[in-house]
Amino acid sequence: MSPETAGPSVNLSPVGQEEAYSLRGLLTRARDRGQFDATPPPQRVRNLLSGPDSVTRVVRTNEGQVTGFVSVGPLGLVGPPLARTSFIEVVADHRETEDALFEWAQTAANPGTTGKILRTLRGSASARPPGFAKVRDFWRMDCTALDEPVPHRDELTLHAYPTAATSETTWITIINEAFAEHWGGYVPWTPQRWRDRLETDLGGGPQLLALRDKEPAGVLLSRIVELEDDGAQPTGFIEVVATHPAHRRTGIAEYLVRSALTRFAAAGVKRAVLLVDRTSESRSAAVYQRCGFQPTFTYDVWERPASELSTARES
Repeated sequence: MSPETAGPSVNLSPVGQEEAYSLRGLLTRARDRGQFDATPPPQRVRNLLSGPDSVTRVVRTNEGQVTGFVSVGPLGLVGPPLARTSFIEVVADHRETEDALFEWAQTAANPGTTGKILRTLRGSASARPPGFAKVRDFWRMDCTALDEPVPHRDELTLHAYPTAATSETTWITIINEAFAEHWGGYVPWTPQRWRDRLETDLGGGPQLLALRDKEPAGVLLSRIVELEDDGAQPTGFIEVVATHPAHRRTGIAEYLVRSALTRFAAAGVKRAVLLVDRTSESRSAAVYQRCGFQPTFTYDVWERPASELSTARES
């Protein structure tokens, strides 16, 4: 396929998932500039490049160095997939290239996405994406006090996956009902997604289920990763903390998080991290702060209604 053009002097070329490693230098430079809290891991990049509904392109110098990257699709480099959302990712070494890639991405967005949202997450030090409005911000939070004792609670029973106490349907139901009204358009977990995540990619972290008075009350999913912002040391990454609506405001989330931290410590991990919607009505950030987490990085969430692009095309 011949290169495409984004602006007067930016030539784009297709990129396949086998080239994920070629983006590493560009993504690391973007991290150093404050666009990301850590270099996005290769598997995340491969997932984005291989997505059947994603459009991805790169900008290369005449010598072959990658100096720009753009993608449009259901998955971004940061955060979970969200319903009715198309993520735009733009990473570039130069501001002129970045602006041209944002313009190209909005032109390349599927015309059938009318009514959907175009969304991008960028470190708060990054420039405002042209045509987008800031709607929210997310905190990355870190904790190094992992071995604090977990207060005993008679009414709570903790199980690690897999367990004979409940079926996988119970875990999925708790997560889906906990996030059913989550901001941003929650994509429900399916049995297949559950199996893909927990049977093939546990990642060494604890997967916990809390029963309250013998009723399923909450779920925590995590993994152990290596983040280059700390010398590629093993880090506990808490991905999901879900409390069933019938058991909210009873300390389930705090109990799960504290329990996960002690398990990270037992595995030799020195630090845990998570990403949280700072403005969530669930006040999750305050729960994590009680567990010893502190904000270390802020992502701004930028959006633009796709209907604006359709209107512009019609004009």
